[in-house]
Order: sequence, then C-alpha cells, then structure tokens
Amino acid sequence: MALNKPESVPAALTTLRDFVAKIPADSEAGWSFEGSKHFIGSEPKLAPSRAWLLDLFSAVEEKDAQKRLAALEKVQADFPA
Repeated sequence: MALNKPESVPAALTTLRDFVAKIPADSEAGWSFEGSKHFIGSEPKLAPSRAWLLDLFSAVEEKDAQKRLAALEKVQADFPA
C-alpha cells in the first residue's frame, strides 16, 4: 500500500494467511510492530486504508492462533480493492 501497488496485496495476504495456518499454535510474533503502526498512523497517503492496515497488524499480533487466523481471514475479506 505504501508503494502504491494495491494489486499485489491480495496475493500477499493469501501467502501470509497460508503461512500463519501452518505455524505451530503456540507461535507468536517475536518483534514489535509499533514503528510500522506509527508510520501507518502518520503517513498521509495511507489515510484511505489506515483502518484496514491497522486491523492487519492487530491480526498478526493476535496471540491465540485460531483468533489470529480468523482475524487474518477477515482482513483479507475486508481488503479495500
């Protein structure tokens, strides 16, 4: 989205969802997305998709594996094509 290539997002979301579906249920992200979320919150060109992008990061940060996958599927379905 930051590179103005929204056409590449659906395939990337599918790849991410497939990856998340295969990792062990007790796995969680070992890094912080605070910098990325700050950038999303302050970059004017991301304003139209800001809420969706923040939902995407919230989905990835979800600690419960089933909820994480469900949240990713919702984000994928809600992609503002």
